[in-house]
Amino acid sequence: MTATATHERPAPESGVDEDEVSDLRGFLRLGAAIAILTVLSLTLHIGGAVIVIASILLMIMLHEFGHFITARWADMKVTDFFVGFGPTLWSVKRGETRYGVKAFPVGGFVRVIGMNNLDPVDDPADEPRTYRAKSYWQRLRFAAAGSFMHFLIAFVLMIVLLAGVGRVLDTTPASNQLDAVATTLADGGPAAPAAKAGFKAGDKVLAIDDVQITSWTRATNIIRSSAGRELSVTVERDGKRFALPVTPVNDPSPQERAAGMTSVGRIGVQPYVPTTREPLPKAVWSAAFEIKNITTESAGALVGLFSKSSLEKYTTQVSKRGAADPVEENNRLLSPVGVSRVASTAAKNGIASVLSLLVAINVFVGIFNLIPLPPFDGGHIAVATYEAIRSRKGRRYSVDMNKLLPVAYAVILALVLLSATTLWLDIVHPFNLG
Repeated sequence: MTATATHERPAPESGVDEDEVSDLRGFLRLGAAIAILTVLSLTLHIGGAVIVIASILLMIMLHEFGHFITARWADMKVTDFFVGFGPTLWSVKRGETRYGVKAFPVGGFVRVIGMNNLDPVDDPADEPRTYRAKSYWQRLRFAAAGSFMHFLIAFVLMIVLLAGVGRVLDTTPASNQLDAVATTLADGGPAAPAAKAGFKAGDKVLAIDDVQITSWTRATNIIRSSAGRELSVTVERDGKRFALPVTPVNDPSPQERAAGMTSVGRIGVQPYVPTTREPLPKAVWSAAFEIKNITTESAGALVGLFSKSSLEKYTTQVSKRGAADPVEENNRLLSPVGVSRVASTAAKNGIASVLSLLVAINVFVGIFNLIPLPPFDGGHIAVATYEAIRSRKGRRYSVDMNKLLPVAYAVILALVLLSATTLWLDIVHPFNLG
């Protein structure tokens, strides 16, 4: 047994630990960033969207935690656990791992030493703790853990939605009581007619122009066919009945315009729709069934997005200067800008919409990460599986990552182009939410 010399860092002459100073500075930078986001959310009235986006960041952190915990389980050496990319806002080292937050919250990473033959290990004594030195099943668990966490999150959120919040069944009719009154019909647009007329959430619509309203379908038909014409709406509020004059504005959605509908009245109200909650045991079973269906639909949609016809349509959307096709423009991936807009709308529509959005995002990201190409998690799974198939008893086969670098670079380039074009589309041709 040989002795190994150890070197301890001498105490600073000033008595101040430089690492602690650095940690404090990073903590202050992170605090400043959070304070700025809080002020902006309050000033711009986008607090709901910020909460949804914060939930997505938590989702990213849990994804990375899945990799982290399975790496520690297999005794792999984890050197970094970060949320975000770019400049470091805050970090702290605990043991052999540095934890932190970076400036751009569009992902995260857990770094394990020795991921492949191109990843050098400084200390030969650490080689047994590298990713490449572990068994197939340990590497498989590590690579699949991120996607597993997404499906687990989606499953838990779906149970909360079904058992705690409740969902609207297709057979549930909307009532003639108002659940919400929009401030505007579009972000940054003029005041919605209903808000200007004095409608409030909780109002019960009894009649429109002396036509008795017994279902919201009847009210919708009258409003949609009365663009530009003043209506007298009889409502009941706190036991009192009175009439409110309102003039629907002509506001057909892109899909309606595409269908040839040029006159569609809207006033900016949302009816109350009763929700149905399920007992917890039934909700667990229903959640599993719902996640299975969403997974199947999301996988089909992902494959469809990269088909030849879809890529041709996407190229047309990016290069087209005029308005994008109203149906095709919604059948695409979203940039962080687009996700923010969808999150804002979901937040306005209530907790059920937020939960549904988060379920859909988790399932899609879980599937997307399993694409069997580097640098996705699915690429690591594919490489580990190929190595296991090629290995023989007593002789372990290892893939030369030099041969896969062109594939990895091509995928990274495709992701950069996809990110840039989705951002362009979300700015020039925003995702239609109407």
